[in-house]
Amino acid sequence: MLESFTLGREQMKKNQQEWCGKFVLGTVQFGLDYGVSNPAGKISTEEVARILKLARDSGVSGLDTAAAYGSSEKVIGDCLGQGAAAFDIISKLPGGLAGDALMAALDQSIERLRIERLDAYLVHAPAEMLKPDVQEFLARSKAEGKVKKVGVSVYQTEEVEQLWEQGIDFDILQIPFSVFDQRFAVLFDQLRARKVEVHARSVFLQGLLFMKPDELPPHFASVRESIRELHELAENSGLSLSSLLLSFAMAQQGIDRVLVGVSGLSDLQENLEAFDDLEKVDKLLPKLESLSITDENIVLPTNWS
Repeated sequence: MLESFTLGREQMKKNQQEWCGKFVLGTVQFGLDYGVSNPAGKISTEEVARILKLARDSGVSGLDTAAAYGSSEKVIGDCLGQGAAAFDIISKLPGGLAGDALMAALDQSIERLRIERLDAYLVHAPAEMLKPDVQEFLARSKAEGKVKKVGVSVYQTEEVEQLWEQGIDFDILQIPFSVFDQRFAVLFDQLRARKVEVHARSVFLQGLLFMKPDELPPHFASVRESIRELHELAENSGLSLSSLLLSFAMAQQGIDRVLVGVSGLSDLQENLEAFDDLEKVDKLLPKLESLSITDENIVLPTNWS
């Protein structure tokens, strides 16, 4: 009996380590007001320090930031100092740069973060990735050891296919993925074959999936009943909604890392507890997959205004 209990605890610890190894903490709210359902706005520096300590102590594998995220890079560097080595840090190149300004932007991000190199440097949009000087800059950044991997953040599957058609290679593809937005699942096999690391973002669809159905703005009227159904599914299964949504992304074989932002320490604590629910969510996958929608007026936040 005691041996069984010990093995159970060891397996739970292993599961937690694997789960945290797939978890990347989004940091946009460290530097900006962000999210349709986030009334609190930008997180204070003191709260960021507590969040980063918990993330590090819990084995969270990475941080995702960008120069475009306000003061996020500087806040991370100020809070972590030498402790930044505990994380894989991903940042992004500002758009519209050319020539010497490209390397200058990377150097400034590294300086703000107080690190020697980035684990990954991504381009915000595939249109930037198509520029020859950006391609040359990314290759040079890897060759000089300033970044380990390069990649691109996309919004539509067609963008990925366009990059492939142009013969452009990348190590990481960051995609939107959620219960509602499952558009990229059709590319998972091809991405795996090309050895591209897939990072999923927007698993909560910028907070939209947490909003009460009867309080949705008119723009989202078409998904009111789907959100109601999602909330009822979480309640009936005894899971928190965040656990259900996060575990759904974690369960996808085609996704290597899942990027999740937080609005405070309590959000991170709740997310870290979600690994216990992975087995329960596995049984709900067919139902969750059936909630997929393709309306880009809903799944693309850029179309919300």
